[in-house]
Amino acid sequence: MYDWLIAHYEVLKDFSTPLLTLVGFGITIGLGVAGLKTFDRWKREKVEERRIETAITALALAYESKIVFKSIRNSFATSAEYKEMPIRESESEDSRASRGSYWAVLKRVYDNKDYFERVWKLQPEVMAIFGEKMEDVFGKMHDARSMVHVASQTLAFDDIPPNTEDNQKTNRTAQK
Repeated sequence: MYDWLIAHYEVLKDFSTPLLTLVGFGITIGLGVAGLKTFDRWKREKVEERRIETAITALALAYESKIVFKSIRNSFATSAEYKEMPIRESESEDSRASRGSYWAVLKRVYDNKDYFERVWKLQPEVMAIFGEKMEDVFGKMHDARSMVHVASQTLAFDDIPPNTEDNQKTNRTAQK
């Protein structure tokens, strides 16, 4: 083989440089394609990491919502919780105390304002990653907060309706 190479050296020397250049180009192209595939895989991994982080944050907020709503709806209210409640003219202490539990619920909703703001801020990100169907999930939570807020506000500030037969019938219908 050595003798053959020496004998054909003049012919091979003219083709060896372009041949090695083409081999170098081939290796460079192969490494470039492999690098792009690696970059695509890295990019997918980063997107998946972001999805997981957002999902964990959303799940943590979901578990926290159980704690928040349980504390808001706690039926036990102390006089310290409603001491800031405005006193109505000619209101007895018993009447004020009965309104106080509703005021306490309303105050608890305000006290958890930062939780609800975190949920509002996370909602668009969760929807962008997991789709529009997530709007319904967040909507249920916002509706629950809104219903508790409005009910406690109404009960704390509006006059208690008289205990008439018509009102009792309405209450029974609403409880069903």
